[in-house]
Amino acid sequence: LIFAFEGTLKKKAQEIVGMYSALGFRANDFSYKKGGVAGFLEKLAAGVIPEEISSRTVDAANSDEKWVAGNGAGAEIRQLVQKKLNPALNRLIDYYNSNSVVYFTARSIKSEWYTMAVLMDLYEEISRLNREREVLPLASSNLLLKSIIDGNETPFIYEKTGTNLHHFMLDEFQDTSVIQW
Repeated sequence: LIFAFEGTLKKKAQEIVGMYSALGFRANDFSYKKGGVAGFLEKLAAGVIPEEISSRTVDAANSDEKWVAGNGAGAEIRQLVQKKLNPALNRLIDYYNSNSVVYFTARSIKSEWYTMAVLMDLYEEISRLNREREVLPLASSNLLLKSIIDGNETPFIYEKTGTNLHHFMLDEFQDTSVIQW
């Protein structure tokens, strides 16, 4: 998933860069030079995946004029932009927008993979020790009580446990647990 997204973006950017490079243009021939849409595409073609599409790139996708620098090659660049570059850029942006959330989620998970594995091992060891020593963690008591009561009136729990209570202490009402309601 991660490599597929990166590879597809890189390939799409390389295709666009190839379109204008084949005609002898470079990033410096376009508006904002390396800081504009052509520079963005060249970085992407090199495999640099951005956190977001730059505003200049989005502007260029919405307006052919945003590609053009005042260097005398404007008419030729405009024609190339209208026929080839902007349609390809819009496809690239659509692909990015459709897949970036899943990509960045996968990248975040991958970066925390080792930590999650250690936590799972720790959880399994604690669970094993609790079973072995017949210990019920306080966090599990709500689920146990819910399974005992299971739709009955609350006093029924006293019958199930065989307990008679003469005094109750009510803690302040702040819990938002659905089980405790």
